[in-house]
Amino acid sequence: MSTKKKTAKQKAAQPKGRKKKTPTNPQKAPPVGGRLTIVMVLFCMGFSLLGYRAFVLQVKRSKQFRDMVKASQYTTIRLPAKRGDIFDRHMTPLAISVEVDSISANPRMIRDKLRVARSLSRILNVPRGKLLLLLAQDRYFVWIKRHVSRREVRAIQRLKLRGIRVLQESRRFYPNGHLASHLLGYTDRDGKGLAGVERFFDKLLRGKKQAIRLPRDPKGRRILRPGLLHVNGRWGSNVVLTIDKAIQYIAEREIEAAVRKWKAKRGIAVVMNPQNGDLLGLAMYPDFDPNRFRDYKTSVRNNAAISNPYEPGSTMKVISMAIARHLGLVRWSEKLDCEGGRMRIGRYTIHDDHPHKWLTPAGVIKYSSNICTAKIANRVGKKRLYTYMRKFGFGQRTNIGLPWETRGILHNYKRWANISLANIAFGQGVSVTPIQLTAAISAVANGGNYYQPRLYRSIVDRKGRKIREFPPHKKYRIISKKAAIDVMHMMELVVKKGGTGTNAHIKNIRVAGKTGTAQKPRANGRGYGRGRIGSFVGFLPAENPKLTILIVMDEPQGSKYGGTVAAPAFKRIALGSLRQLGYIPGGRVRFKAIQFPPPADAVKKEPKKAAQKVLANNKVKKAKDKKNQLVLAADH
Repeated sequence: MSTKKKTAKQKAAQPKGRKKKTPTNPQKAPPVGGRLTIVMVLFCMGFSLLGYRAFVLQVKRSKQFRDMVKASQYTTIRLPAKRGDIFDRHMTPLAISVEVDSISANPRMIRDKLRVARSLSRILNVPRGKLLLLLAQDRYFVWIKRHVSRREVRAIQRLKLRGIRVLQESRRFYPNGHLASHLLGYTDRDGKGLAGVERFFDKLLRGKKQAIRLPRDPKGRRILRPGLLHVNGRWGSNVVLTIDKAIQYIAEREIEAAVRKWKAKRGIAVVMNPQNGDLLGLAMYPDFDPNRFRDYKTSVRNNAAISNPYEPGSTMKVISMAIARHLGLVRWSEKLDCEGGRMRIGRYTIHDDHPHKWLTPAGVIKYSSNICTAKIANRVGKKRLYTYMRKFGFGQRTNIGLPWETRGILHNYKRWANISLANIAFGQGVSVTPIQLTAAISAVANGGNYYQPRLYRSIVDRKGRKIREFPPHKKYRIISKKAAIDVMHMMELVVKKGGTGTNAHIKNIRVAGKTGTAQKPRANGRGYGRGRIGSFVGFLPAENPKLTILIVMDEPQGSKYGGTVAAPAFKRIALGSLRQLGYIPGGRVRFKAIQFPPPADAVKKEPKKAAQKVLANNKVKKAKDKKNQLVLAADH
């Protein structure tokens, strides 16, 4: 009963209907179906982007990635080409490339590195520690020693060392030793031209390298294929010079004899064809052997004929007279007052070594009067003298085609002092290179035309086909033909009795020449020291010149005059060259062809013995190896 009542009361206490609680957030929550839709859209967009990315990588950029994979598996090396040769005008080789042996190693194949290093050190005379460092590298290829002798190769081959290989590579070789060394220049061990023609035409001589693809191992190291290092690139082109090997030999022989006789610091001889500017010979002493150029000082290897300007002294009087005669400022028959050998210009005094009272223009050249030359220059004036000297090539490069050519020194006339006009007219206060002066005198010799000096005749391929030619280049006319002929007659008097250059006289051949004796400026550029430069320049035969020859003797001992120290060398070079050209009868310089072996350490260390051995192998009975040259040359 009580239970029932209690139940009824409880029922009465309960509310009749339960109301839903109102959510605190006034916004309605999205239905479950809407949330699923958003999630699905996002998933679809993500998968679409992934699919598009996969499409781009696998389809559009597939080739790019395949190339990247291949690139990581392969590498490209470029093998050098065989360097082109250098010839003289008669296609006689002056610089060639020969095959030589070198020693390499594959360190990954060598287990007992200490034993191998000990064996190689004993044969190759290389420190053991250095060899161990090379063999310790985690590489497939290292150079052990390059350009080894055959004796060393045979000794290594007898050991049969695993991982050690004998490879052949190309090395530059100069078969004539010292001959034309300053012109040819030299290369480093990798065949890169460092000086001379080798440097100027380095790119053309080197040719094109051969590109070779090599596989890589998993660590990215190159894997060499057998025989790969015997592959060469495209051959370099050959260069043909205007040089005549025989005339070059004669010039070198005579300039060396002159330097030794007069104990000069240096001697230079330049031989040129005045009719077209061809350089036939350029000799300097001391010289060097380009096969062993590192054994010589830089000062010896320097080509002073193009890079060391000097004050030409009285040889410049020829140019001053030619300018004045061309301008009509000097009459052939007039007489000039030489002031008894002394003349003042401002606070300066000009002297003549051989005083005279009166001289004709021809006498001015014959007796080399500074005073009369200064008076003639005063008629020309600063501006005109400067302008014509520029036309003669002074103060600018000749562009002969050799590195490090200098302009010389010819200041603008606006900077000249009062004394400068006189000084420059007779060769002081102006600096020229031997090649500049030879080209300028050649313009007088050929009738007044300036030809650019020419060293190169042509470029040919290895089959002898011409790729490019360098024809003679007549730039312009400087002076009239009549003025040139008049000056030529004046120069002829120099080598005749009473002139300053009688030592250059040649019987039955008309020689036109001019002596020069110049002071050397001090090293600090202030004034002049005791050093002198004696020179002689001339051309012959005067009526139809074939040769222009300049001799420069730097600081000769015993005499300072160009007529004494330089003129005799001019005469001997002229006679030998004319014989060689067939202009006068007599024996020519003949070179016997010699089959020389590839150069090795024996040639580098004992060139004289090596030369004698080569001559013996070629059955040459007598040969003077005066310059350690692998060439037999004699006058016949």
